[in-house]
Amino acid sequence: MTSSPIADSNAHPSDELTTCLNCEHPVTGQYCKQCGQQADTHRINWYYLWHEISQSLWGIDRGILFTLRELFVRPGYTIREFLAGKRINHYRPLALLLLLGAIYVFVSQVLHVDLLKASQEVYSYPKPKADSPAQVNEILTKYFQVLDENQQFGDLVMVPFIAFWCRRLFQRSGYNYPEMLVAQTFMANFGLFFSLVMLLAFWVLGDSATILTSIMSVSMLIPLAYNAFAHTQLFKGKLRPLSIVLRSVSAYLLGYVSLILVMSFILFVYAFIFAVSTEQNKALPKKTKPAVSQHAHS
Repeated sequence: MTSSPIADSNAHPSDELTTCLNCEHPVTGQYCKQCGQQADTHRINWYYLWHEISQSLWGIDRGILFTLRELFVRPGYTIREFLAGKRINHYRPLALLLLLGAIYVFVSQVLHVDLLKASQEVYSYPKPKADSPAQVNEILTKYFQVLDENQQFGDLVMVPFIAFWCRRLFQRSGYNYPEMLVAQTFMANFGLFFSLVMLLAFWVLGDSATILTSIMSVSMLIPLAYNAFAHTQLFKGKLRPLSIVLRSVSAYLLGYVSLILVMSFILFVYAFIFAVSTEQNKALPKKTKPAVSQHAHS
């Protein structure tokens, strides 16, 4: 039985047998089953460049805007869907967090706005004691300097700690620790985006101490309330709403305290080792230079 010319004319071009330009494997369809490359690979020209740039930018923007919109409107539900496997439309949470952090740094540098430097006029950090060793004072100074310069990544650093306490307090949810990490990374994106908004608000409204105090207060309360809101949606049907809110607030506060304790412990150990090594160096006998003979000058 011969095939109809009409049927042959209606055949899809992608059904024709071609050869993959990457692995030289026979290809039927739009993609190579051997290496995954597209079958219709063309020579690079201006159309190719325009197509790649537009597709790349649109794909990134669409994923970012969709994820941010979902995190604002229905964070808990979208996180639950992501954990269940619906991930194609979402921008990866960790990549989005790093991108927002980079945008925060860029905007703060361009606008010359430093919330932490301005906060030193209102809030005072612990100062090293005058009778402490100079090396310890130097370590403490660098420690607080690092906190000042990298506070925009505080949400990222807190993620493992909050996720740990969420895993402990929401054991009945059935989510494991890695899933809690992903959930908290999503929520941290909102916190970092909100920090960016507060940065712009401080730049627009001015740098007075009153405005700074208001912004700092809102910056601490909003993420806490947002986590409770997101957890209420995420764990809906598994616990009572009031119980979810109390557990969420407890997990956030315990995570914050745990972060401070861990960082303080690391700082203490580092300062202790540094102080011991300094004392040992002081105890070593100093090498004296040999006396130069007067005959050597003659």
